[in-house]
Amino acid sequence: MGRLEQTIGAVLKKHPNERCLWWEGRWWTSDDFLAFVETATETLRAGGFREGQRIAVLLPNSPLVLALSLAAWNLGGAIAPLNAKAGTISLTRTIDLIEPCAVVLAQGLDELQSALEEKGIPTAVPTSLSEVFPKISTRPTASEDRSMAVIFATSGTTGLPKAVPLSHGNLLDNVDRMFEALTLLQEGDRLLNVLPNFHSFGYTVSGMLPLVKNMKQVILASFLPPMEAMRTIHDGEVNVIIAVPAMVYFMTVAAQKGAPKPVDLKMI
Repeated sequence: MGRLEQTIGAVLKKHPNERCLWWEGRWWTSDDFLAFVETATETLRAGGFREGQRIAVLLPNSPLVLALSLAAWNLGGAIAPLNAKAGTISLTRTIDLIEPCAVVLAQGLDELQSALEEKGIPTAVPTSLSEVFPKISTRPTASEDRSMAVIFATSGTTGLPKAVPLSHGNLLDNVDRMFEALTLLQEGDRLLNVLPNFHSFGYTVSGMLPLVKNMKQVILASFLPPMEAMRTIHDGEVNVIIAVPAMVYFMTVAAQKGAPKPVDLKMI
């Protein structure tokens, strides 16, 4: 089976001027996103990222998470999306286990950043989720096989944290199986990407599936507040919502309070 960056790159290059993703009120074309990925790739390369290494990210859903994923894969490495709310102690244990060459942090994680820097782990804190930070430093680490794409981590609440590596083949097969199972899905659909990227389901179905299957995605960093989420769903013309039950409840309440409703929703 192929690699994600090759599969996704071929899809994007085949549809250069078509809408690819919606972020903060506007559509990016496939060419826009490809240019962003190229910038991210060169930033990692210049920082010393090498084949077989891993970069950890603690960021909300955003174009930057997707671009860093493809950038790491372009260079033969992997990405590890982690839960920023897991707490400094749990996260430092997880990061020690994963051994990333660098960690990209959302703003406001000062305690974790200090703890990582004390361990000699380079960090970067982007000022925007739709722009690549100007530079990043990396550290030498052990190398993994280039077939590894993503590493997810358990919370470690019942013991030490555990790493769950998934290969390019794993993720591509997951995408294919989901696309086949959800028979209403088709190219051109507009999916909502709001589920946590540090879980396999959210990362794979909400983030990767649209890129692999030539669908569009409307990205939300957070579903809260629901009124704003409903406005984005409406303005981005979302017609497929990948959700959890609590989201459906909040959407129903928001609609009852006057939030704009989806224009042509066909699947939740």
